[in-house]
Amino acid sequence: MIDEPLNRLPLVSIVIPNYNYGRFLREAIDSALSQTYSRIEVVVVDDGSTDDSPEIIASYGDRVVPVLKENGGHGSAFNAGFAASRGDIVKFLDSDDYLLPQAVERVVAVWEPDVTLVHHRVQVVDASGHPIGVFPPPDQPLSSGRELWRTLLKQGFYVHSQTCGLYFSRVVLEKILPLSEAEWVRGAEEPLWTLAPFYGHVVALEGVLGVWRFHGDNSASASGTRADIPKFRQLLTVNMRRQATLMREARKLGHEMPDGLSARDPGNLQVRLILLRLGPQEHPSASDRRIDLAYRGVVSSLRYSDAELKRRLMRAAWFVWVALLPLPLARLAISWLYAPQTRPKVLEWARKKVISVH
Repeated sequence: MIDEPLNRLPLVSIVIPNYNYGRFLREAIDSALSQTYSRIEVVVVDDGSTDDSPEIIASYGDRVVPVLKENGGHGSAFNAGFAASRGDIVKFLDSDDYLLPQAVERVVAVWEPDVTLVHHRVQVVDASGHPIGVFPPPDQPLSSGRELWRTLLKQGFYVHSQTCGLYFSRVVLEKILPLSEAEWVRGAEEPLWTLAPFYGHVVALEGVLGVWRFHGDNSASASGTRADIPKFRQLLTVNMRRQATLMREARKLGHEMPDGLSARDPGNLQVRLILLRLGPQEHPSASDRRIDLAYRGVVSSLRYSDAELKRRLMRAAWFVWVALLPLPLARLAISWLYAPQTRPKVLEWARKKVISVH
């Protein structure tokens, strides 16, 4: 443990938003209560669940702070959980994910007064808990620094962790929250990691300290079929709202924005290309064309990325593959990107060989 008097240690709030994830909820709560760092409060927000989640929360008694509310979506649960919390450091933990025991202790050890965000890598597992990868991949450096906002204004994104790997200063959250509950029904973490760099230091903590679960009910899993179109539409909507939030905040703070910022984010272009391939008749943008999206994707991958060259080339090749090859082959590339557990072992071996760190 950190060798400091208890009253000098920051209080850390772990806020667990939950909706009908009773089958995972206990593991998330237990992981928060089992941290090696002692000054923790656990706030569990039930967003109108219809399963056994309320009973599970009640079984913890005064070990957690329960917030039971009507269903309002992800942003609504974030708002309610933050309002009920008291911590100097606030961590949102989706109820289908969980933390490793030393996660909070490691974060507090690197925390400084001007820090707005600390993030770390997470283990990716399937619904049964079997490991299927690490996010972000170990060869891809997590972004950090006191002027990370410059990267945001250049390329519209930075390499960040998933929700269970993000820890925020209460001071910065007071500037961002409450979120618009109508706008952020899903993806409420997006405006938080996007805006945090404008207000202070972002710290990257090496090591895998959380677990992100891929399963059939969350938006992270996709197989490259027409059945995935609603998931990719949600991803595109969330990403476009995040970009709009970024531009509003930058202008409010007096920063000059480059033209076509959304075309510099490969993730945004990937989803647009996927939607065009899987459901061209239902594509949200009538002006999108496969060749144009592939060209922009190649440019964004090679020019607006801090990844090593091999990774940038692989991403550029993905755009060409999905845009130009027959649909069955395009679906394979889509599935391999968004559902890593579907990758053939020989492909995963080759990928690791190509992008291995020297």
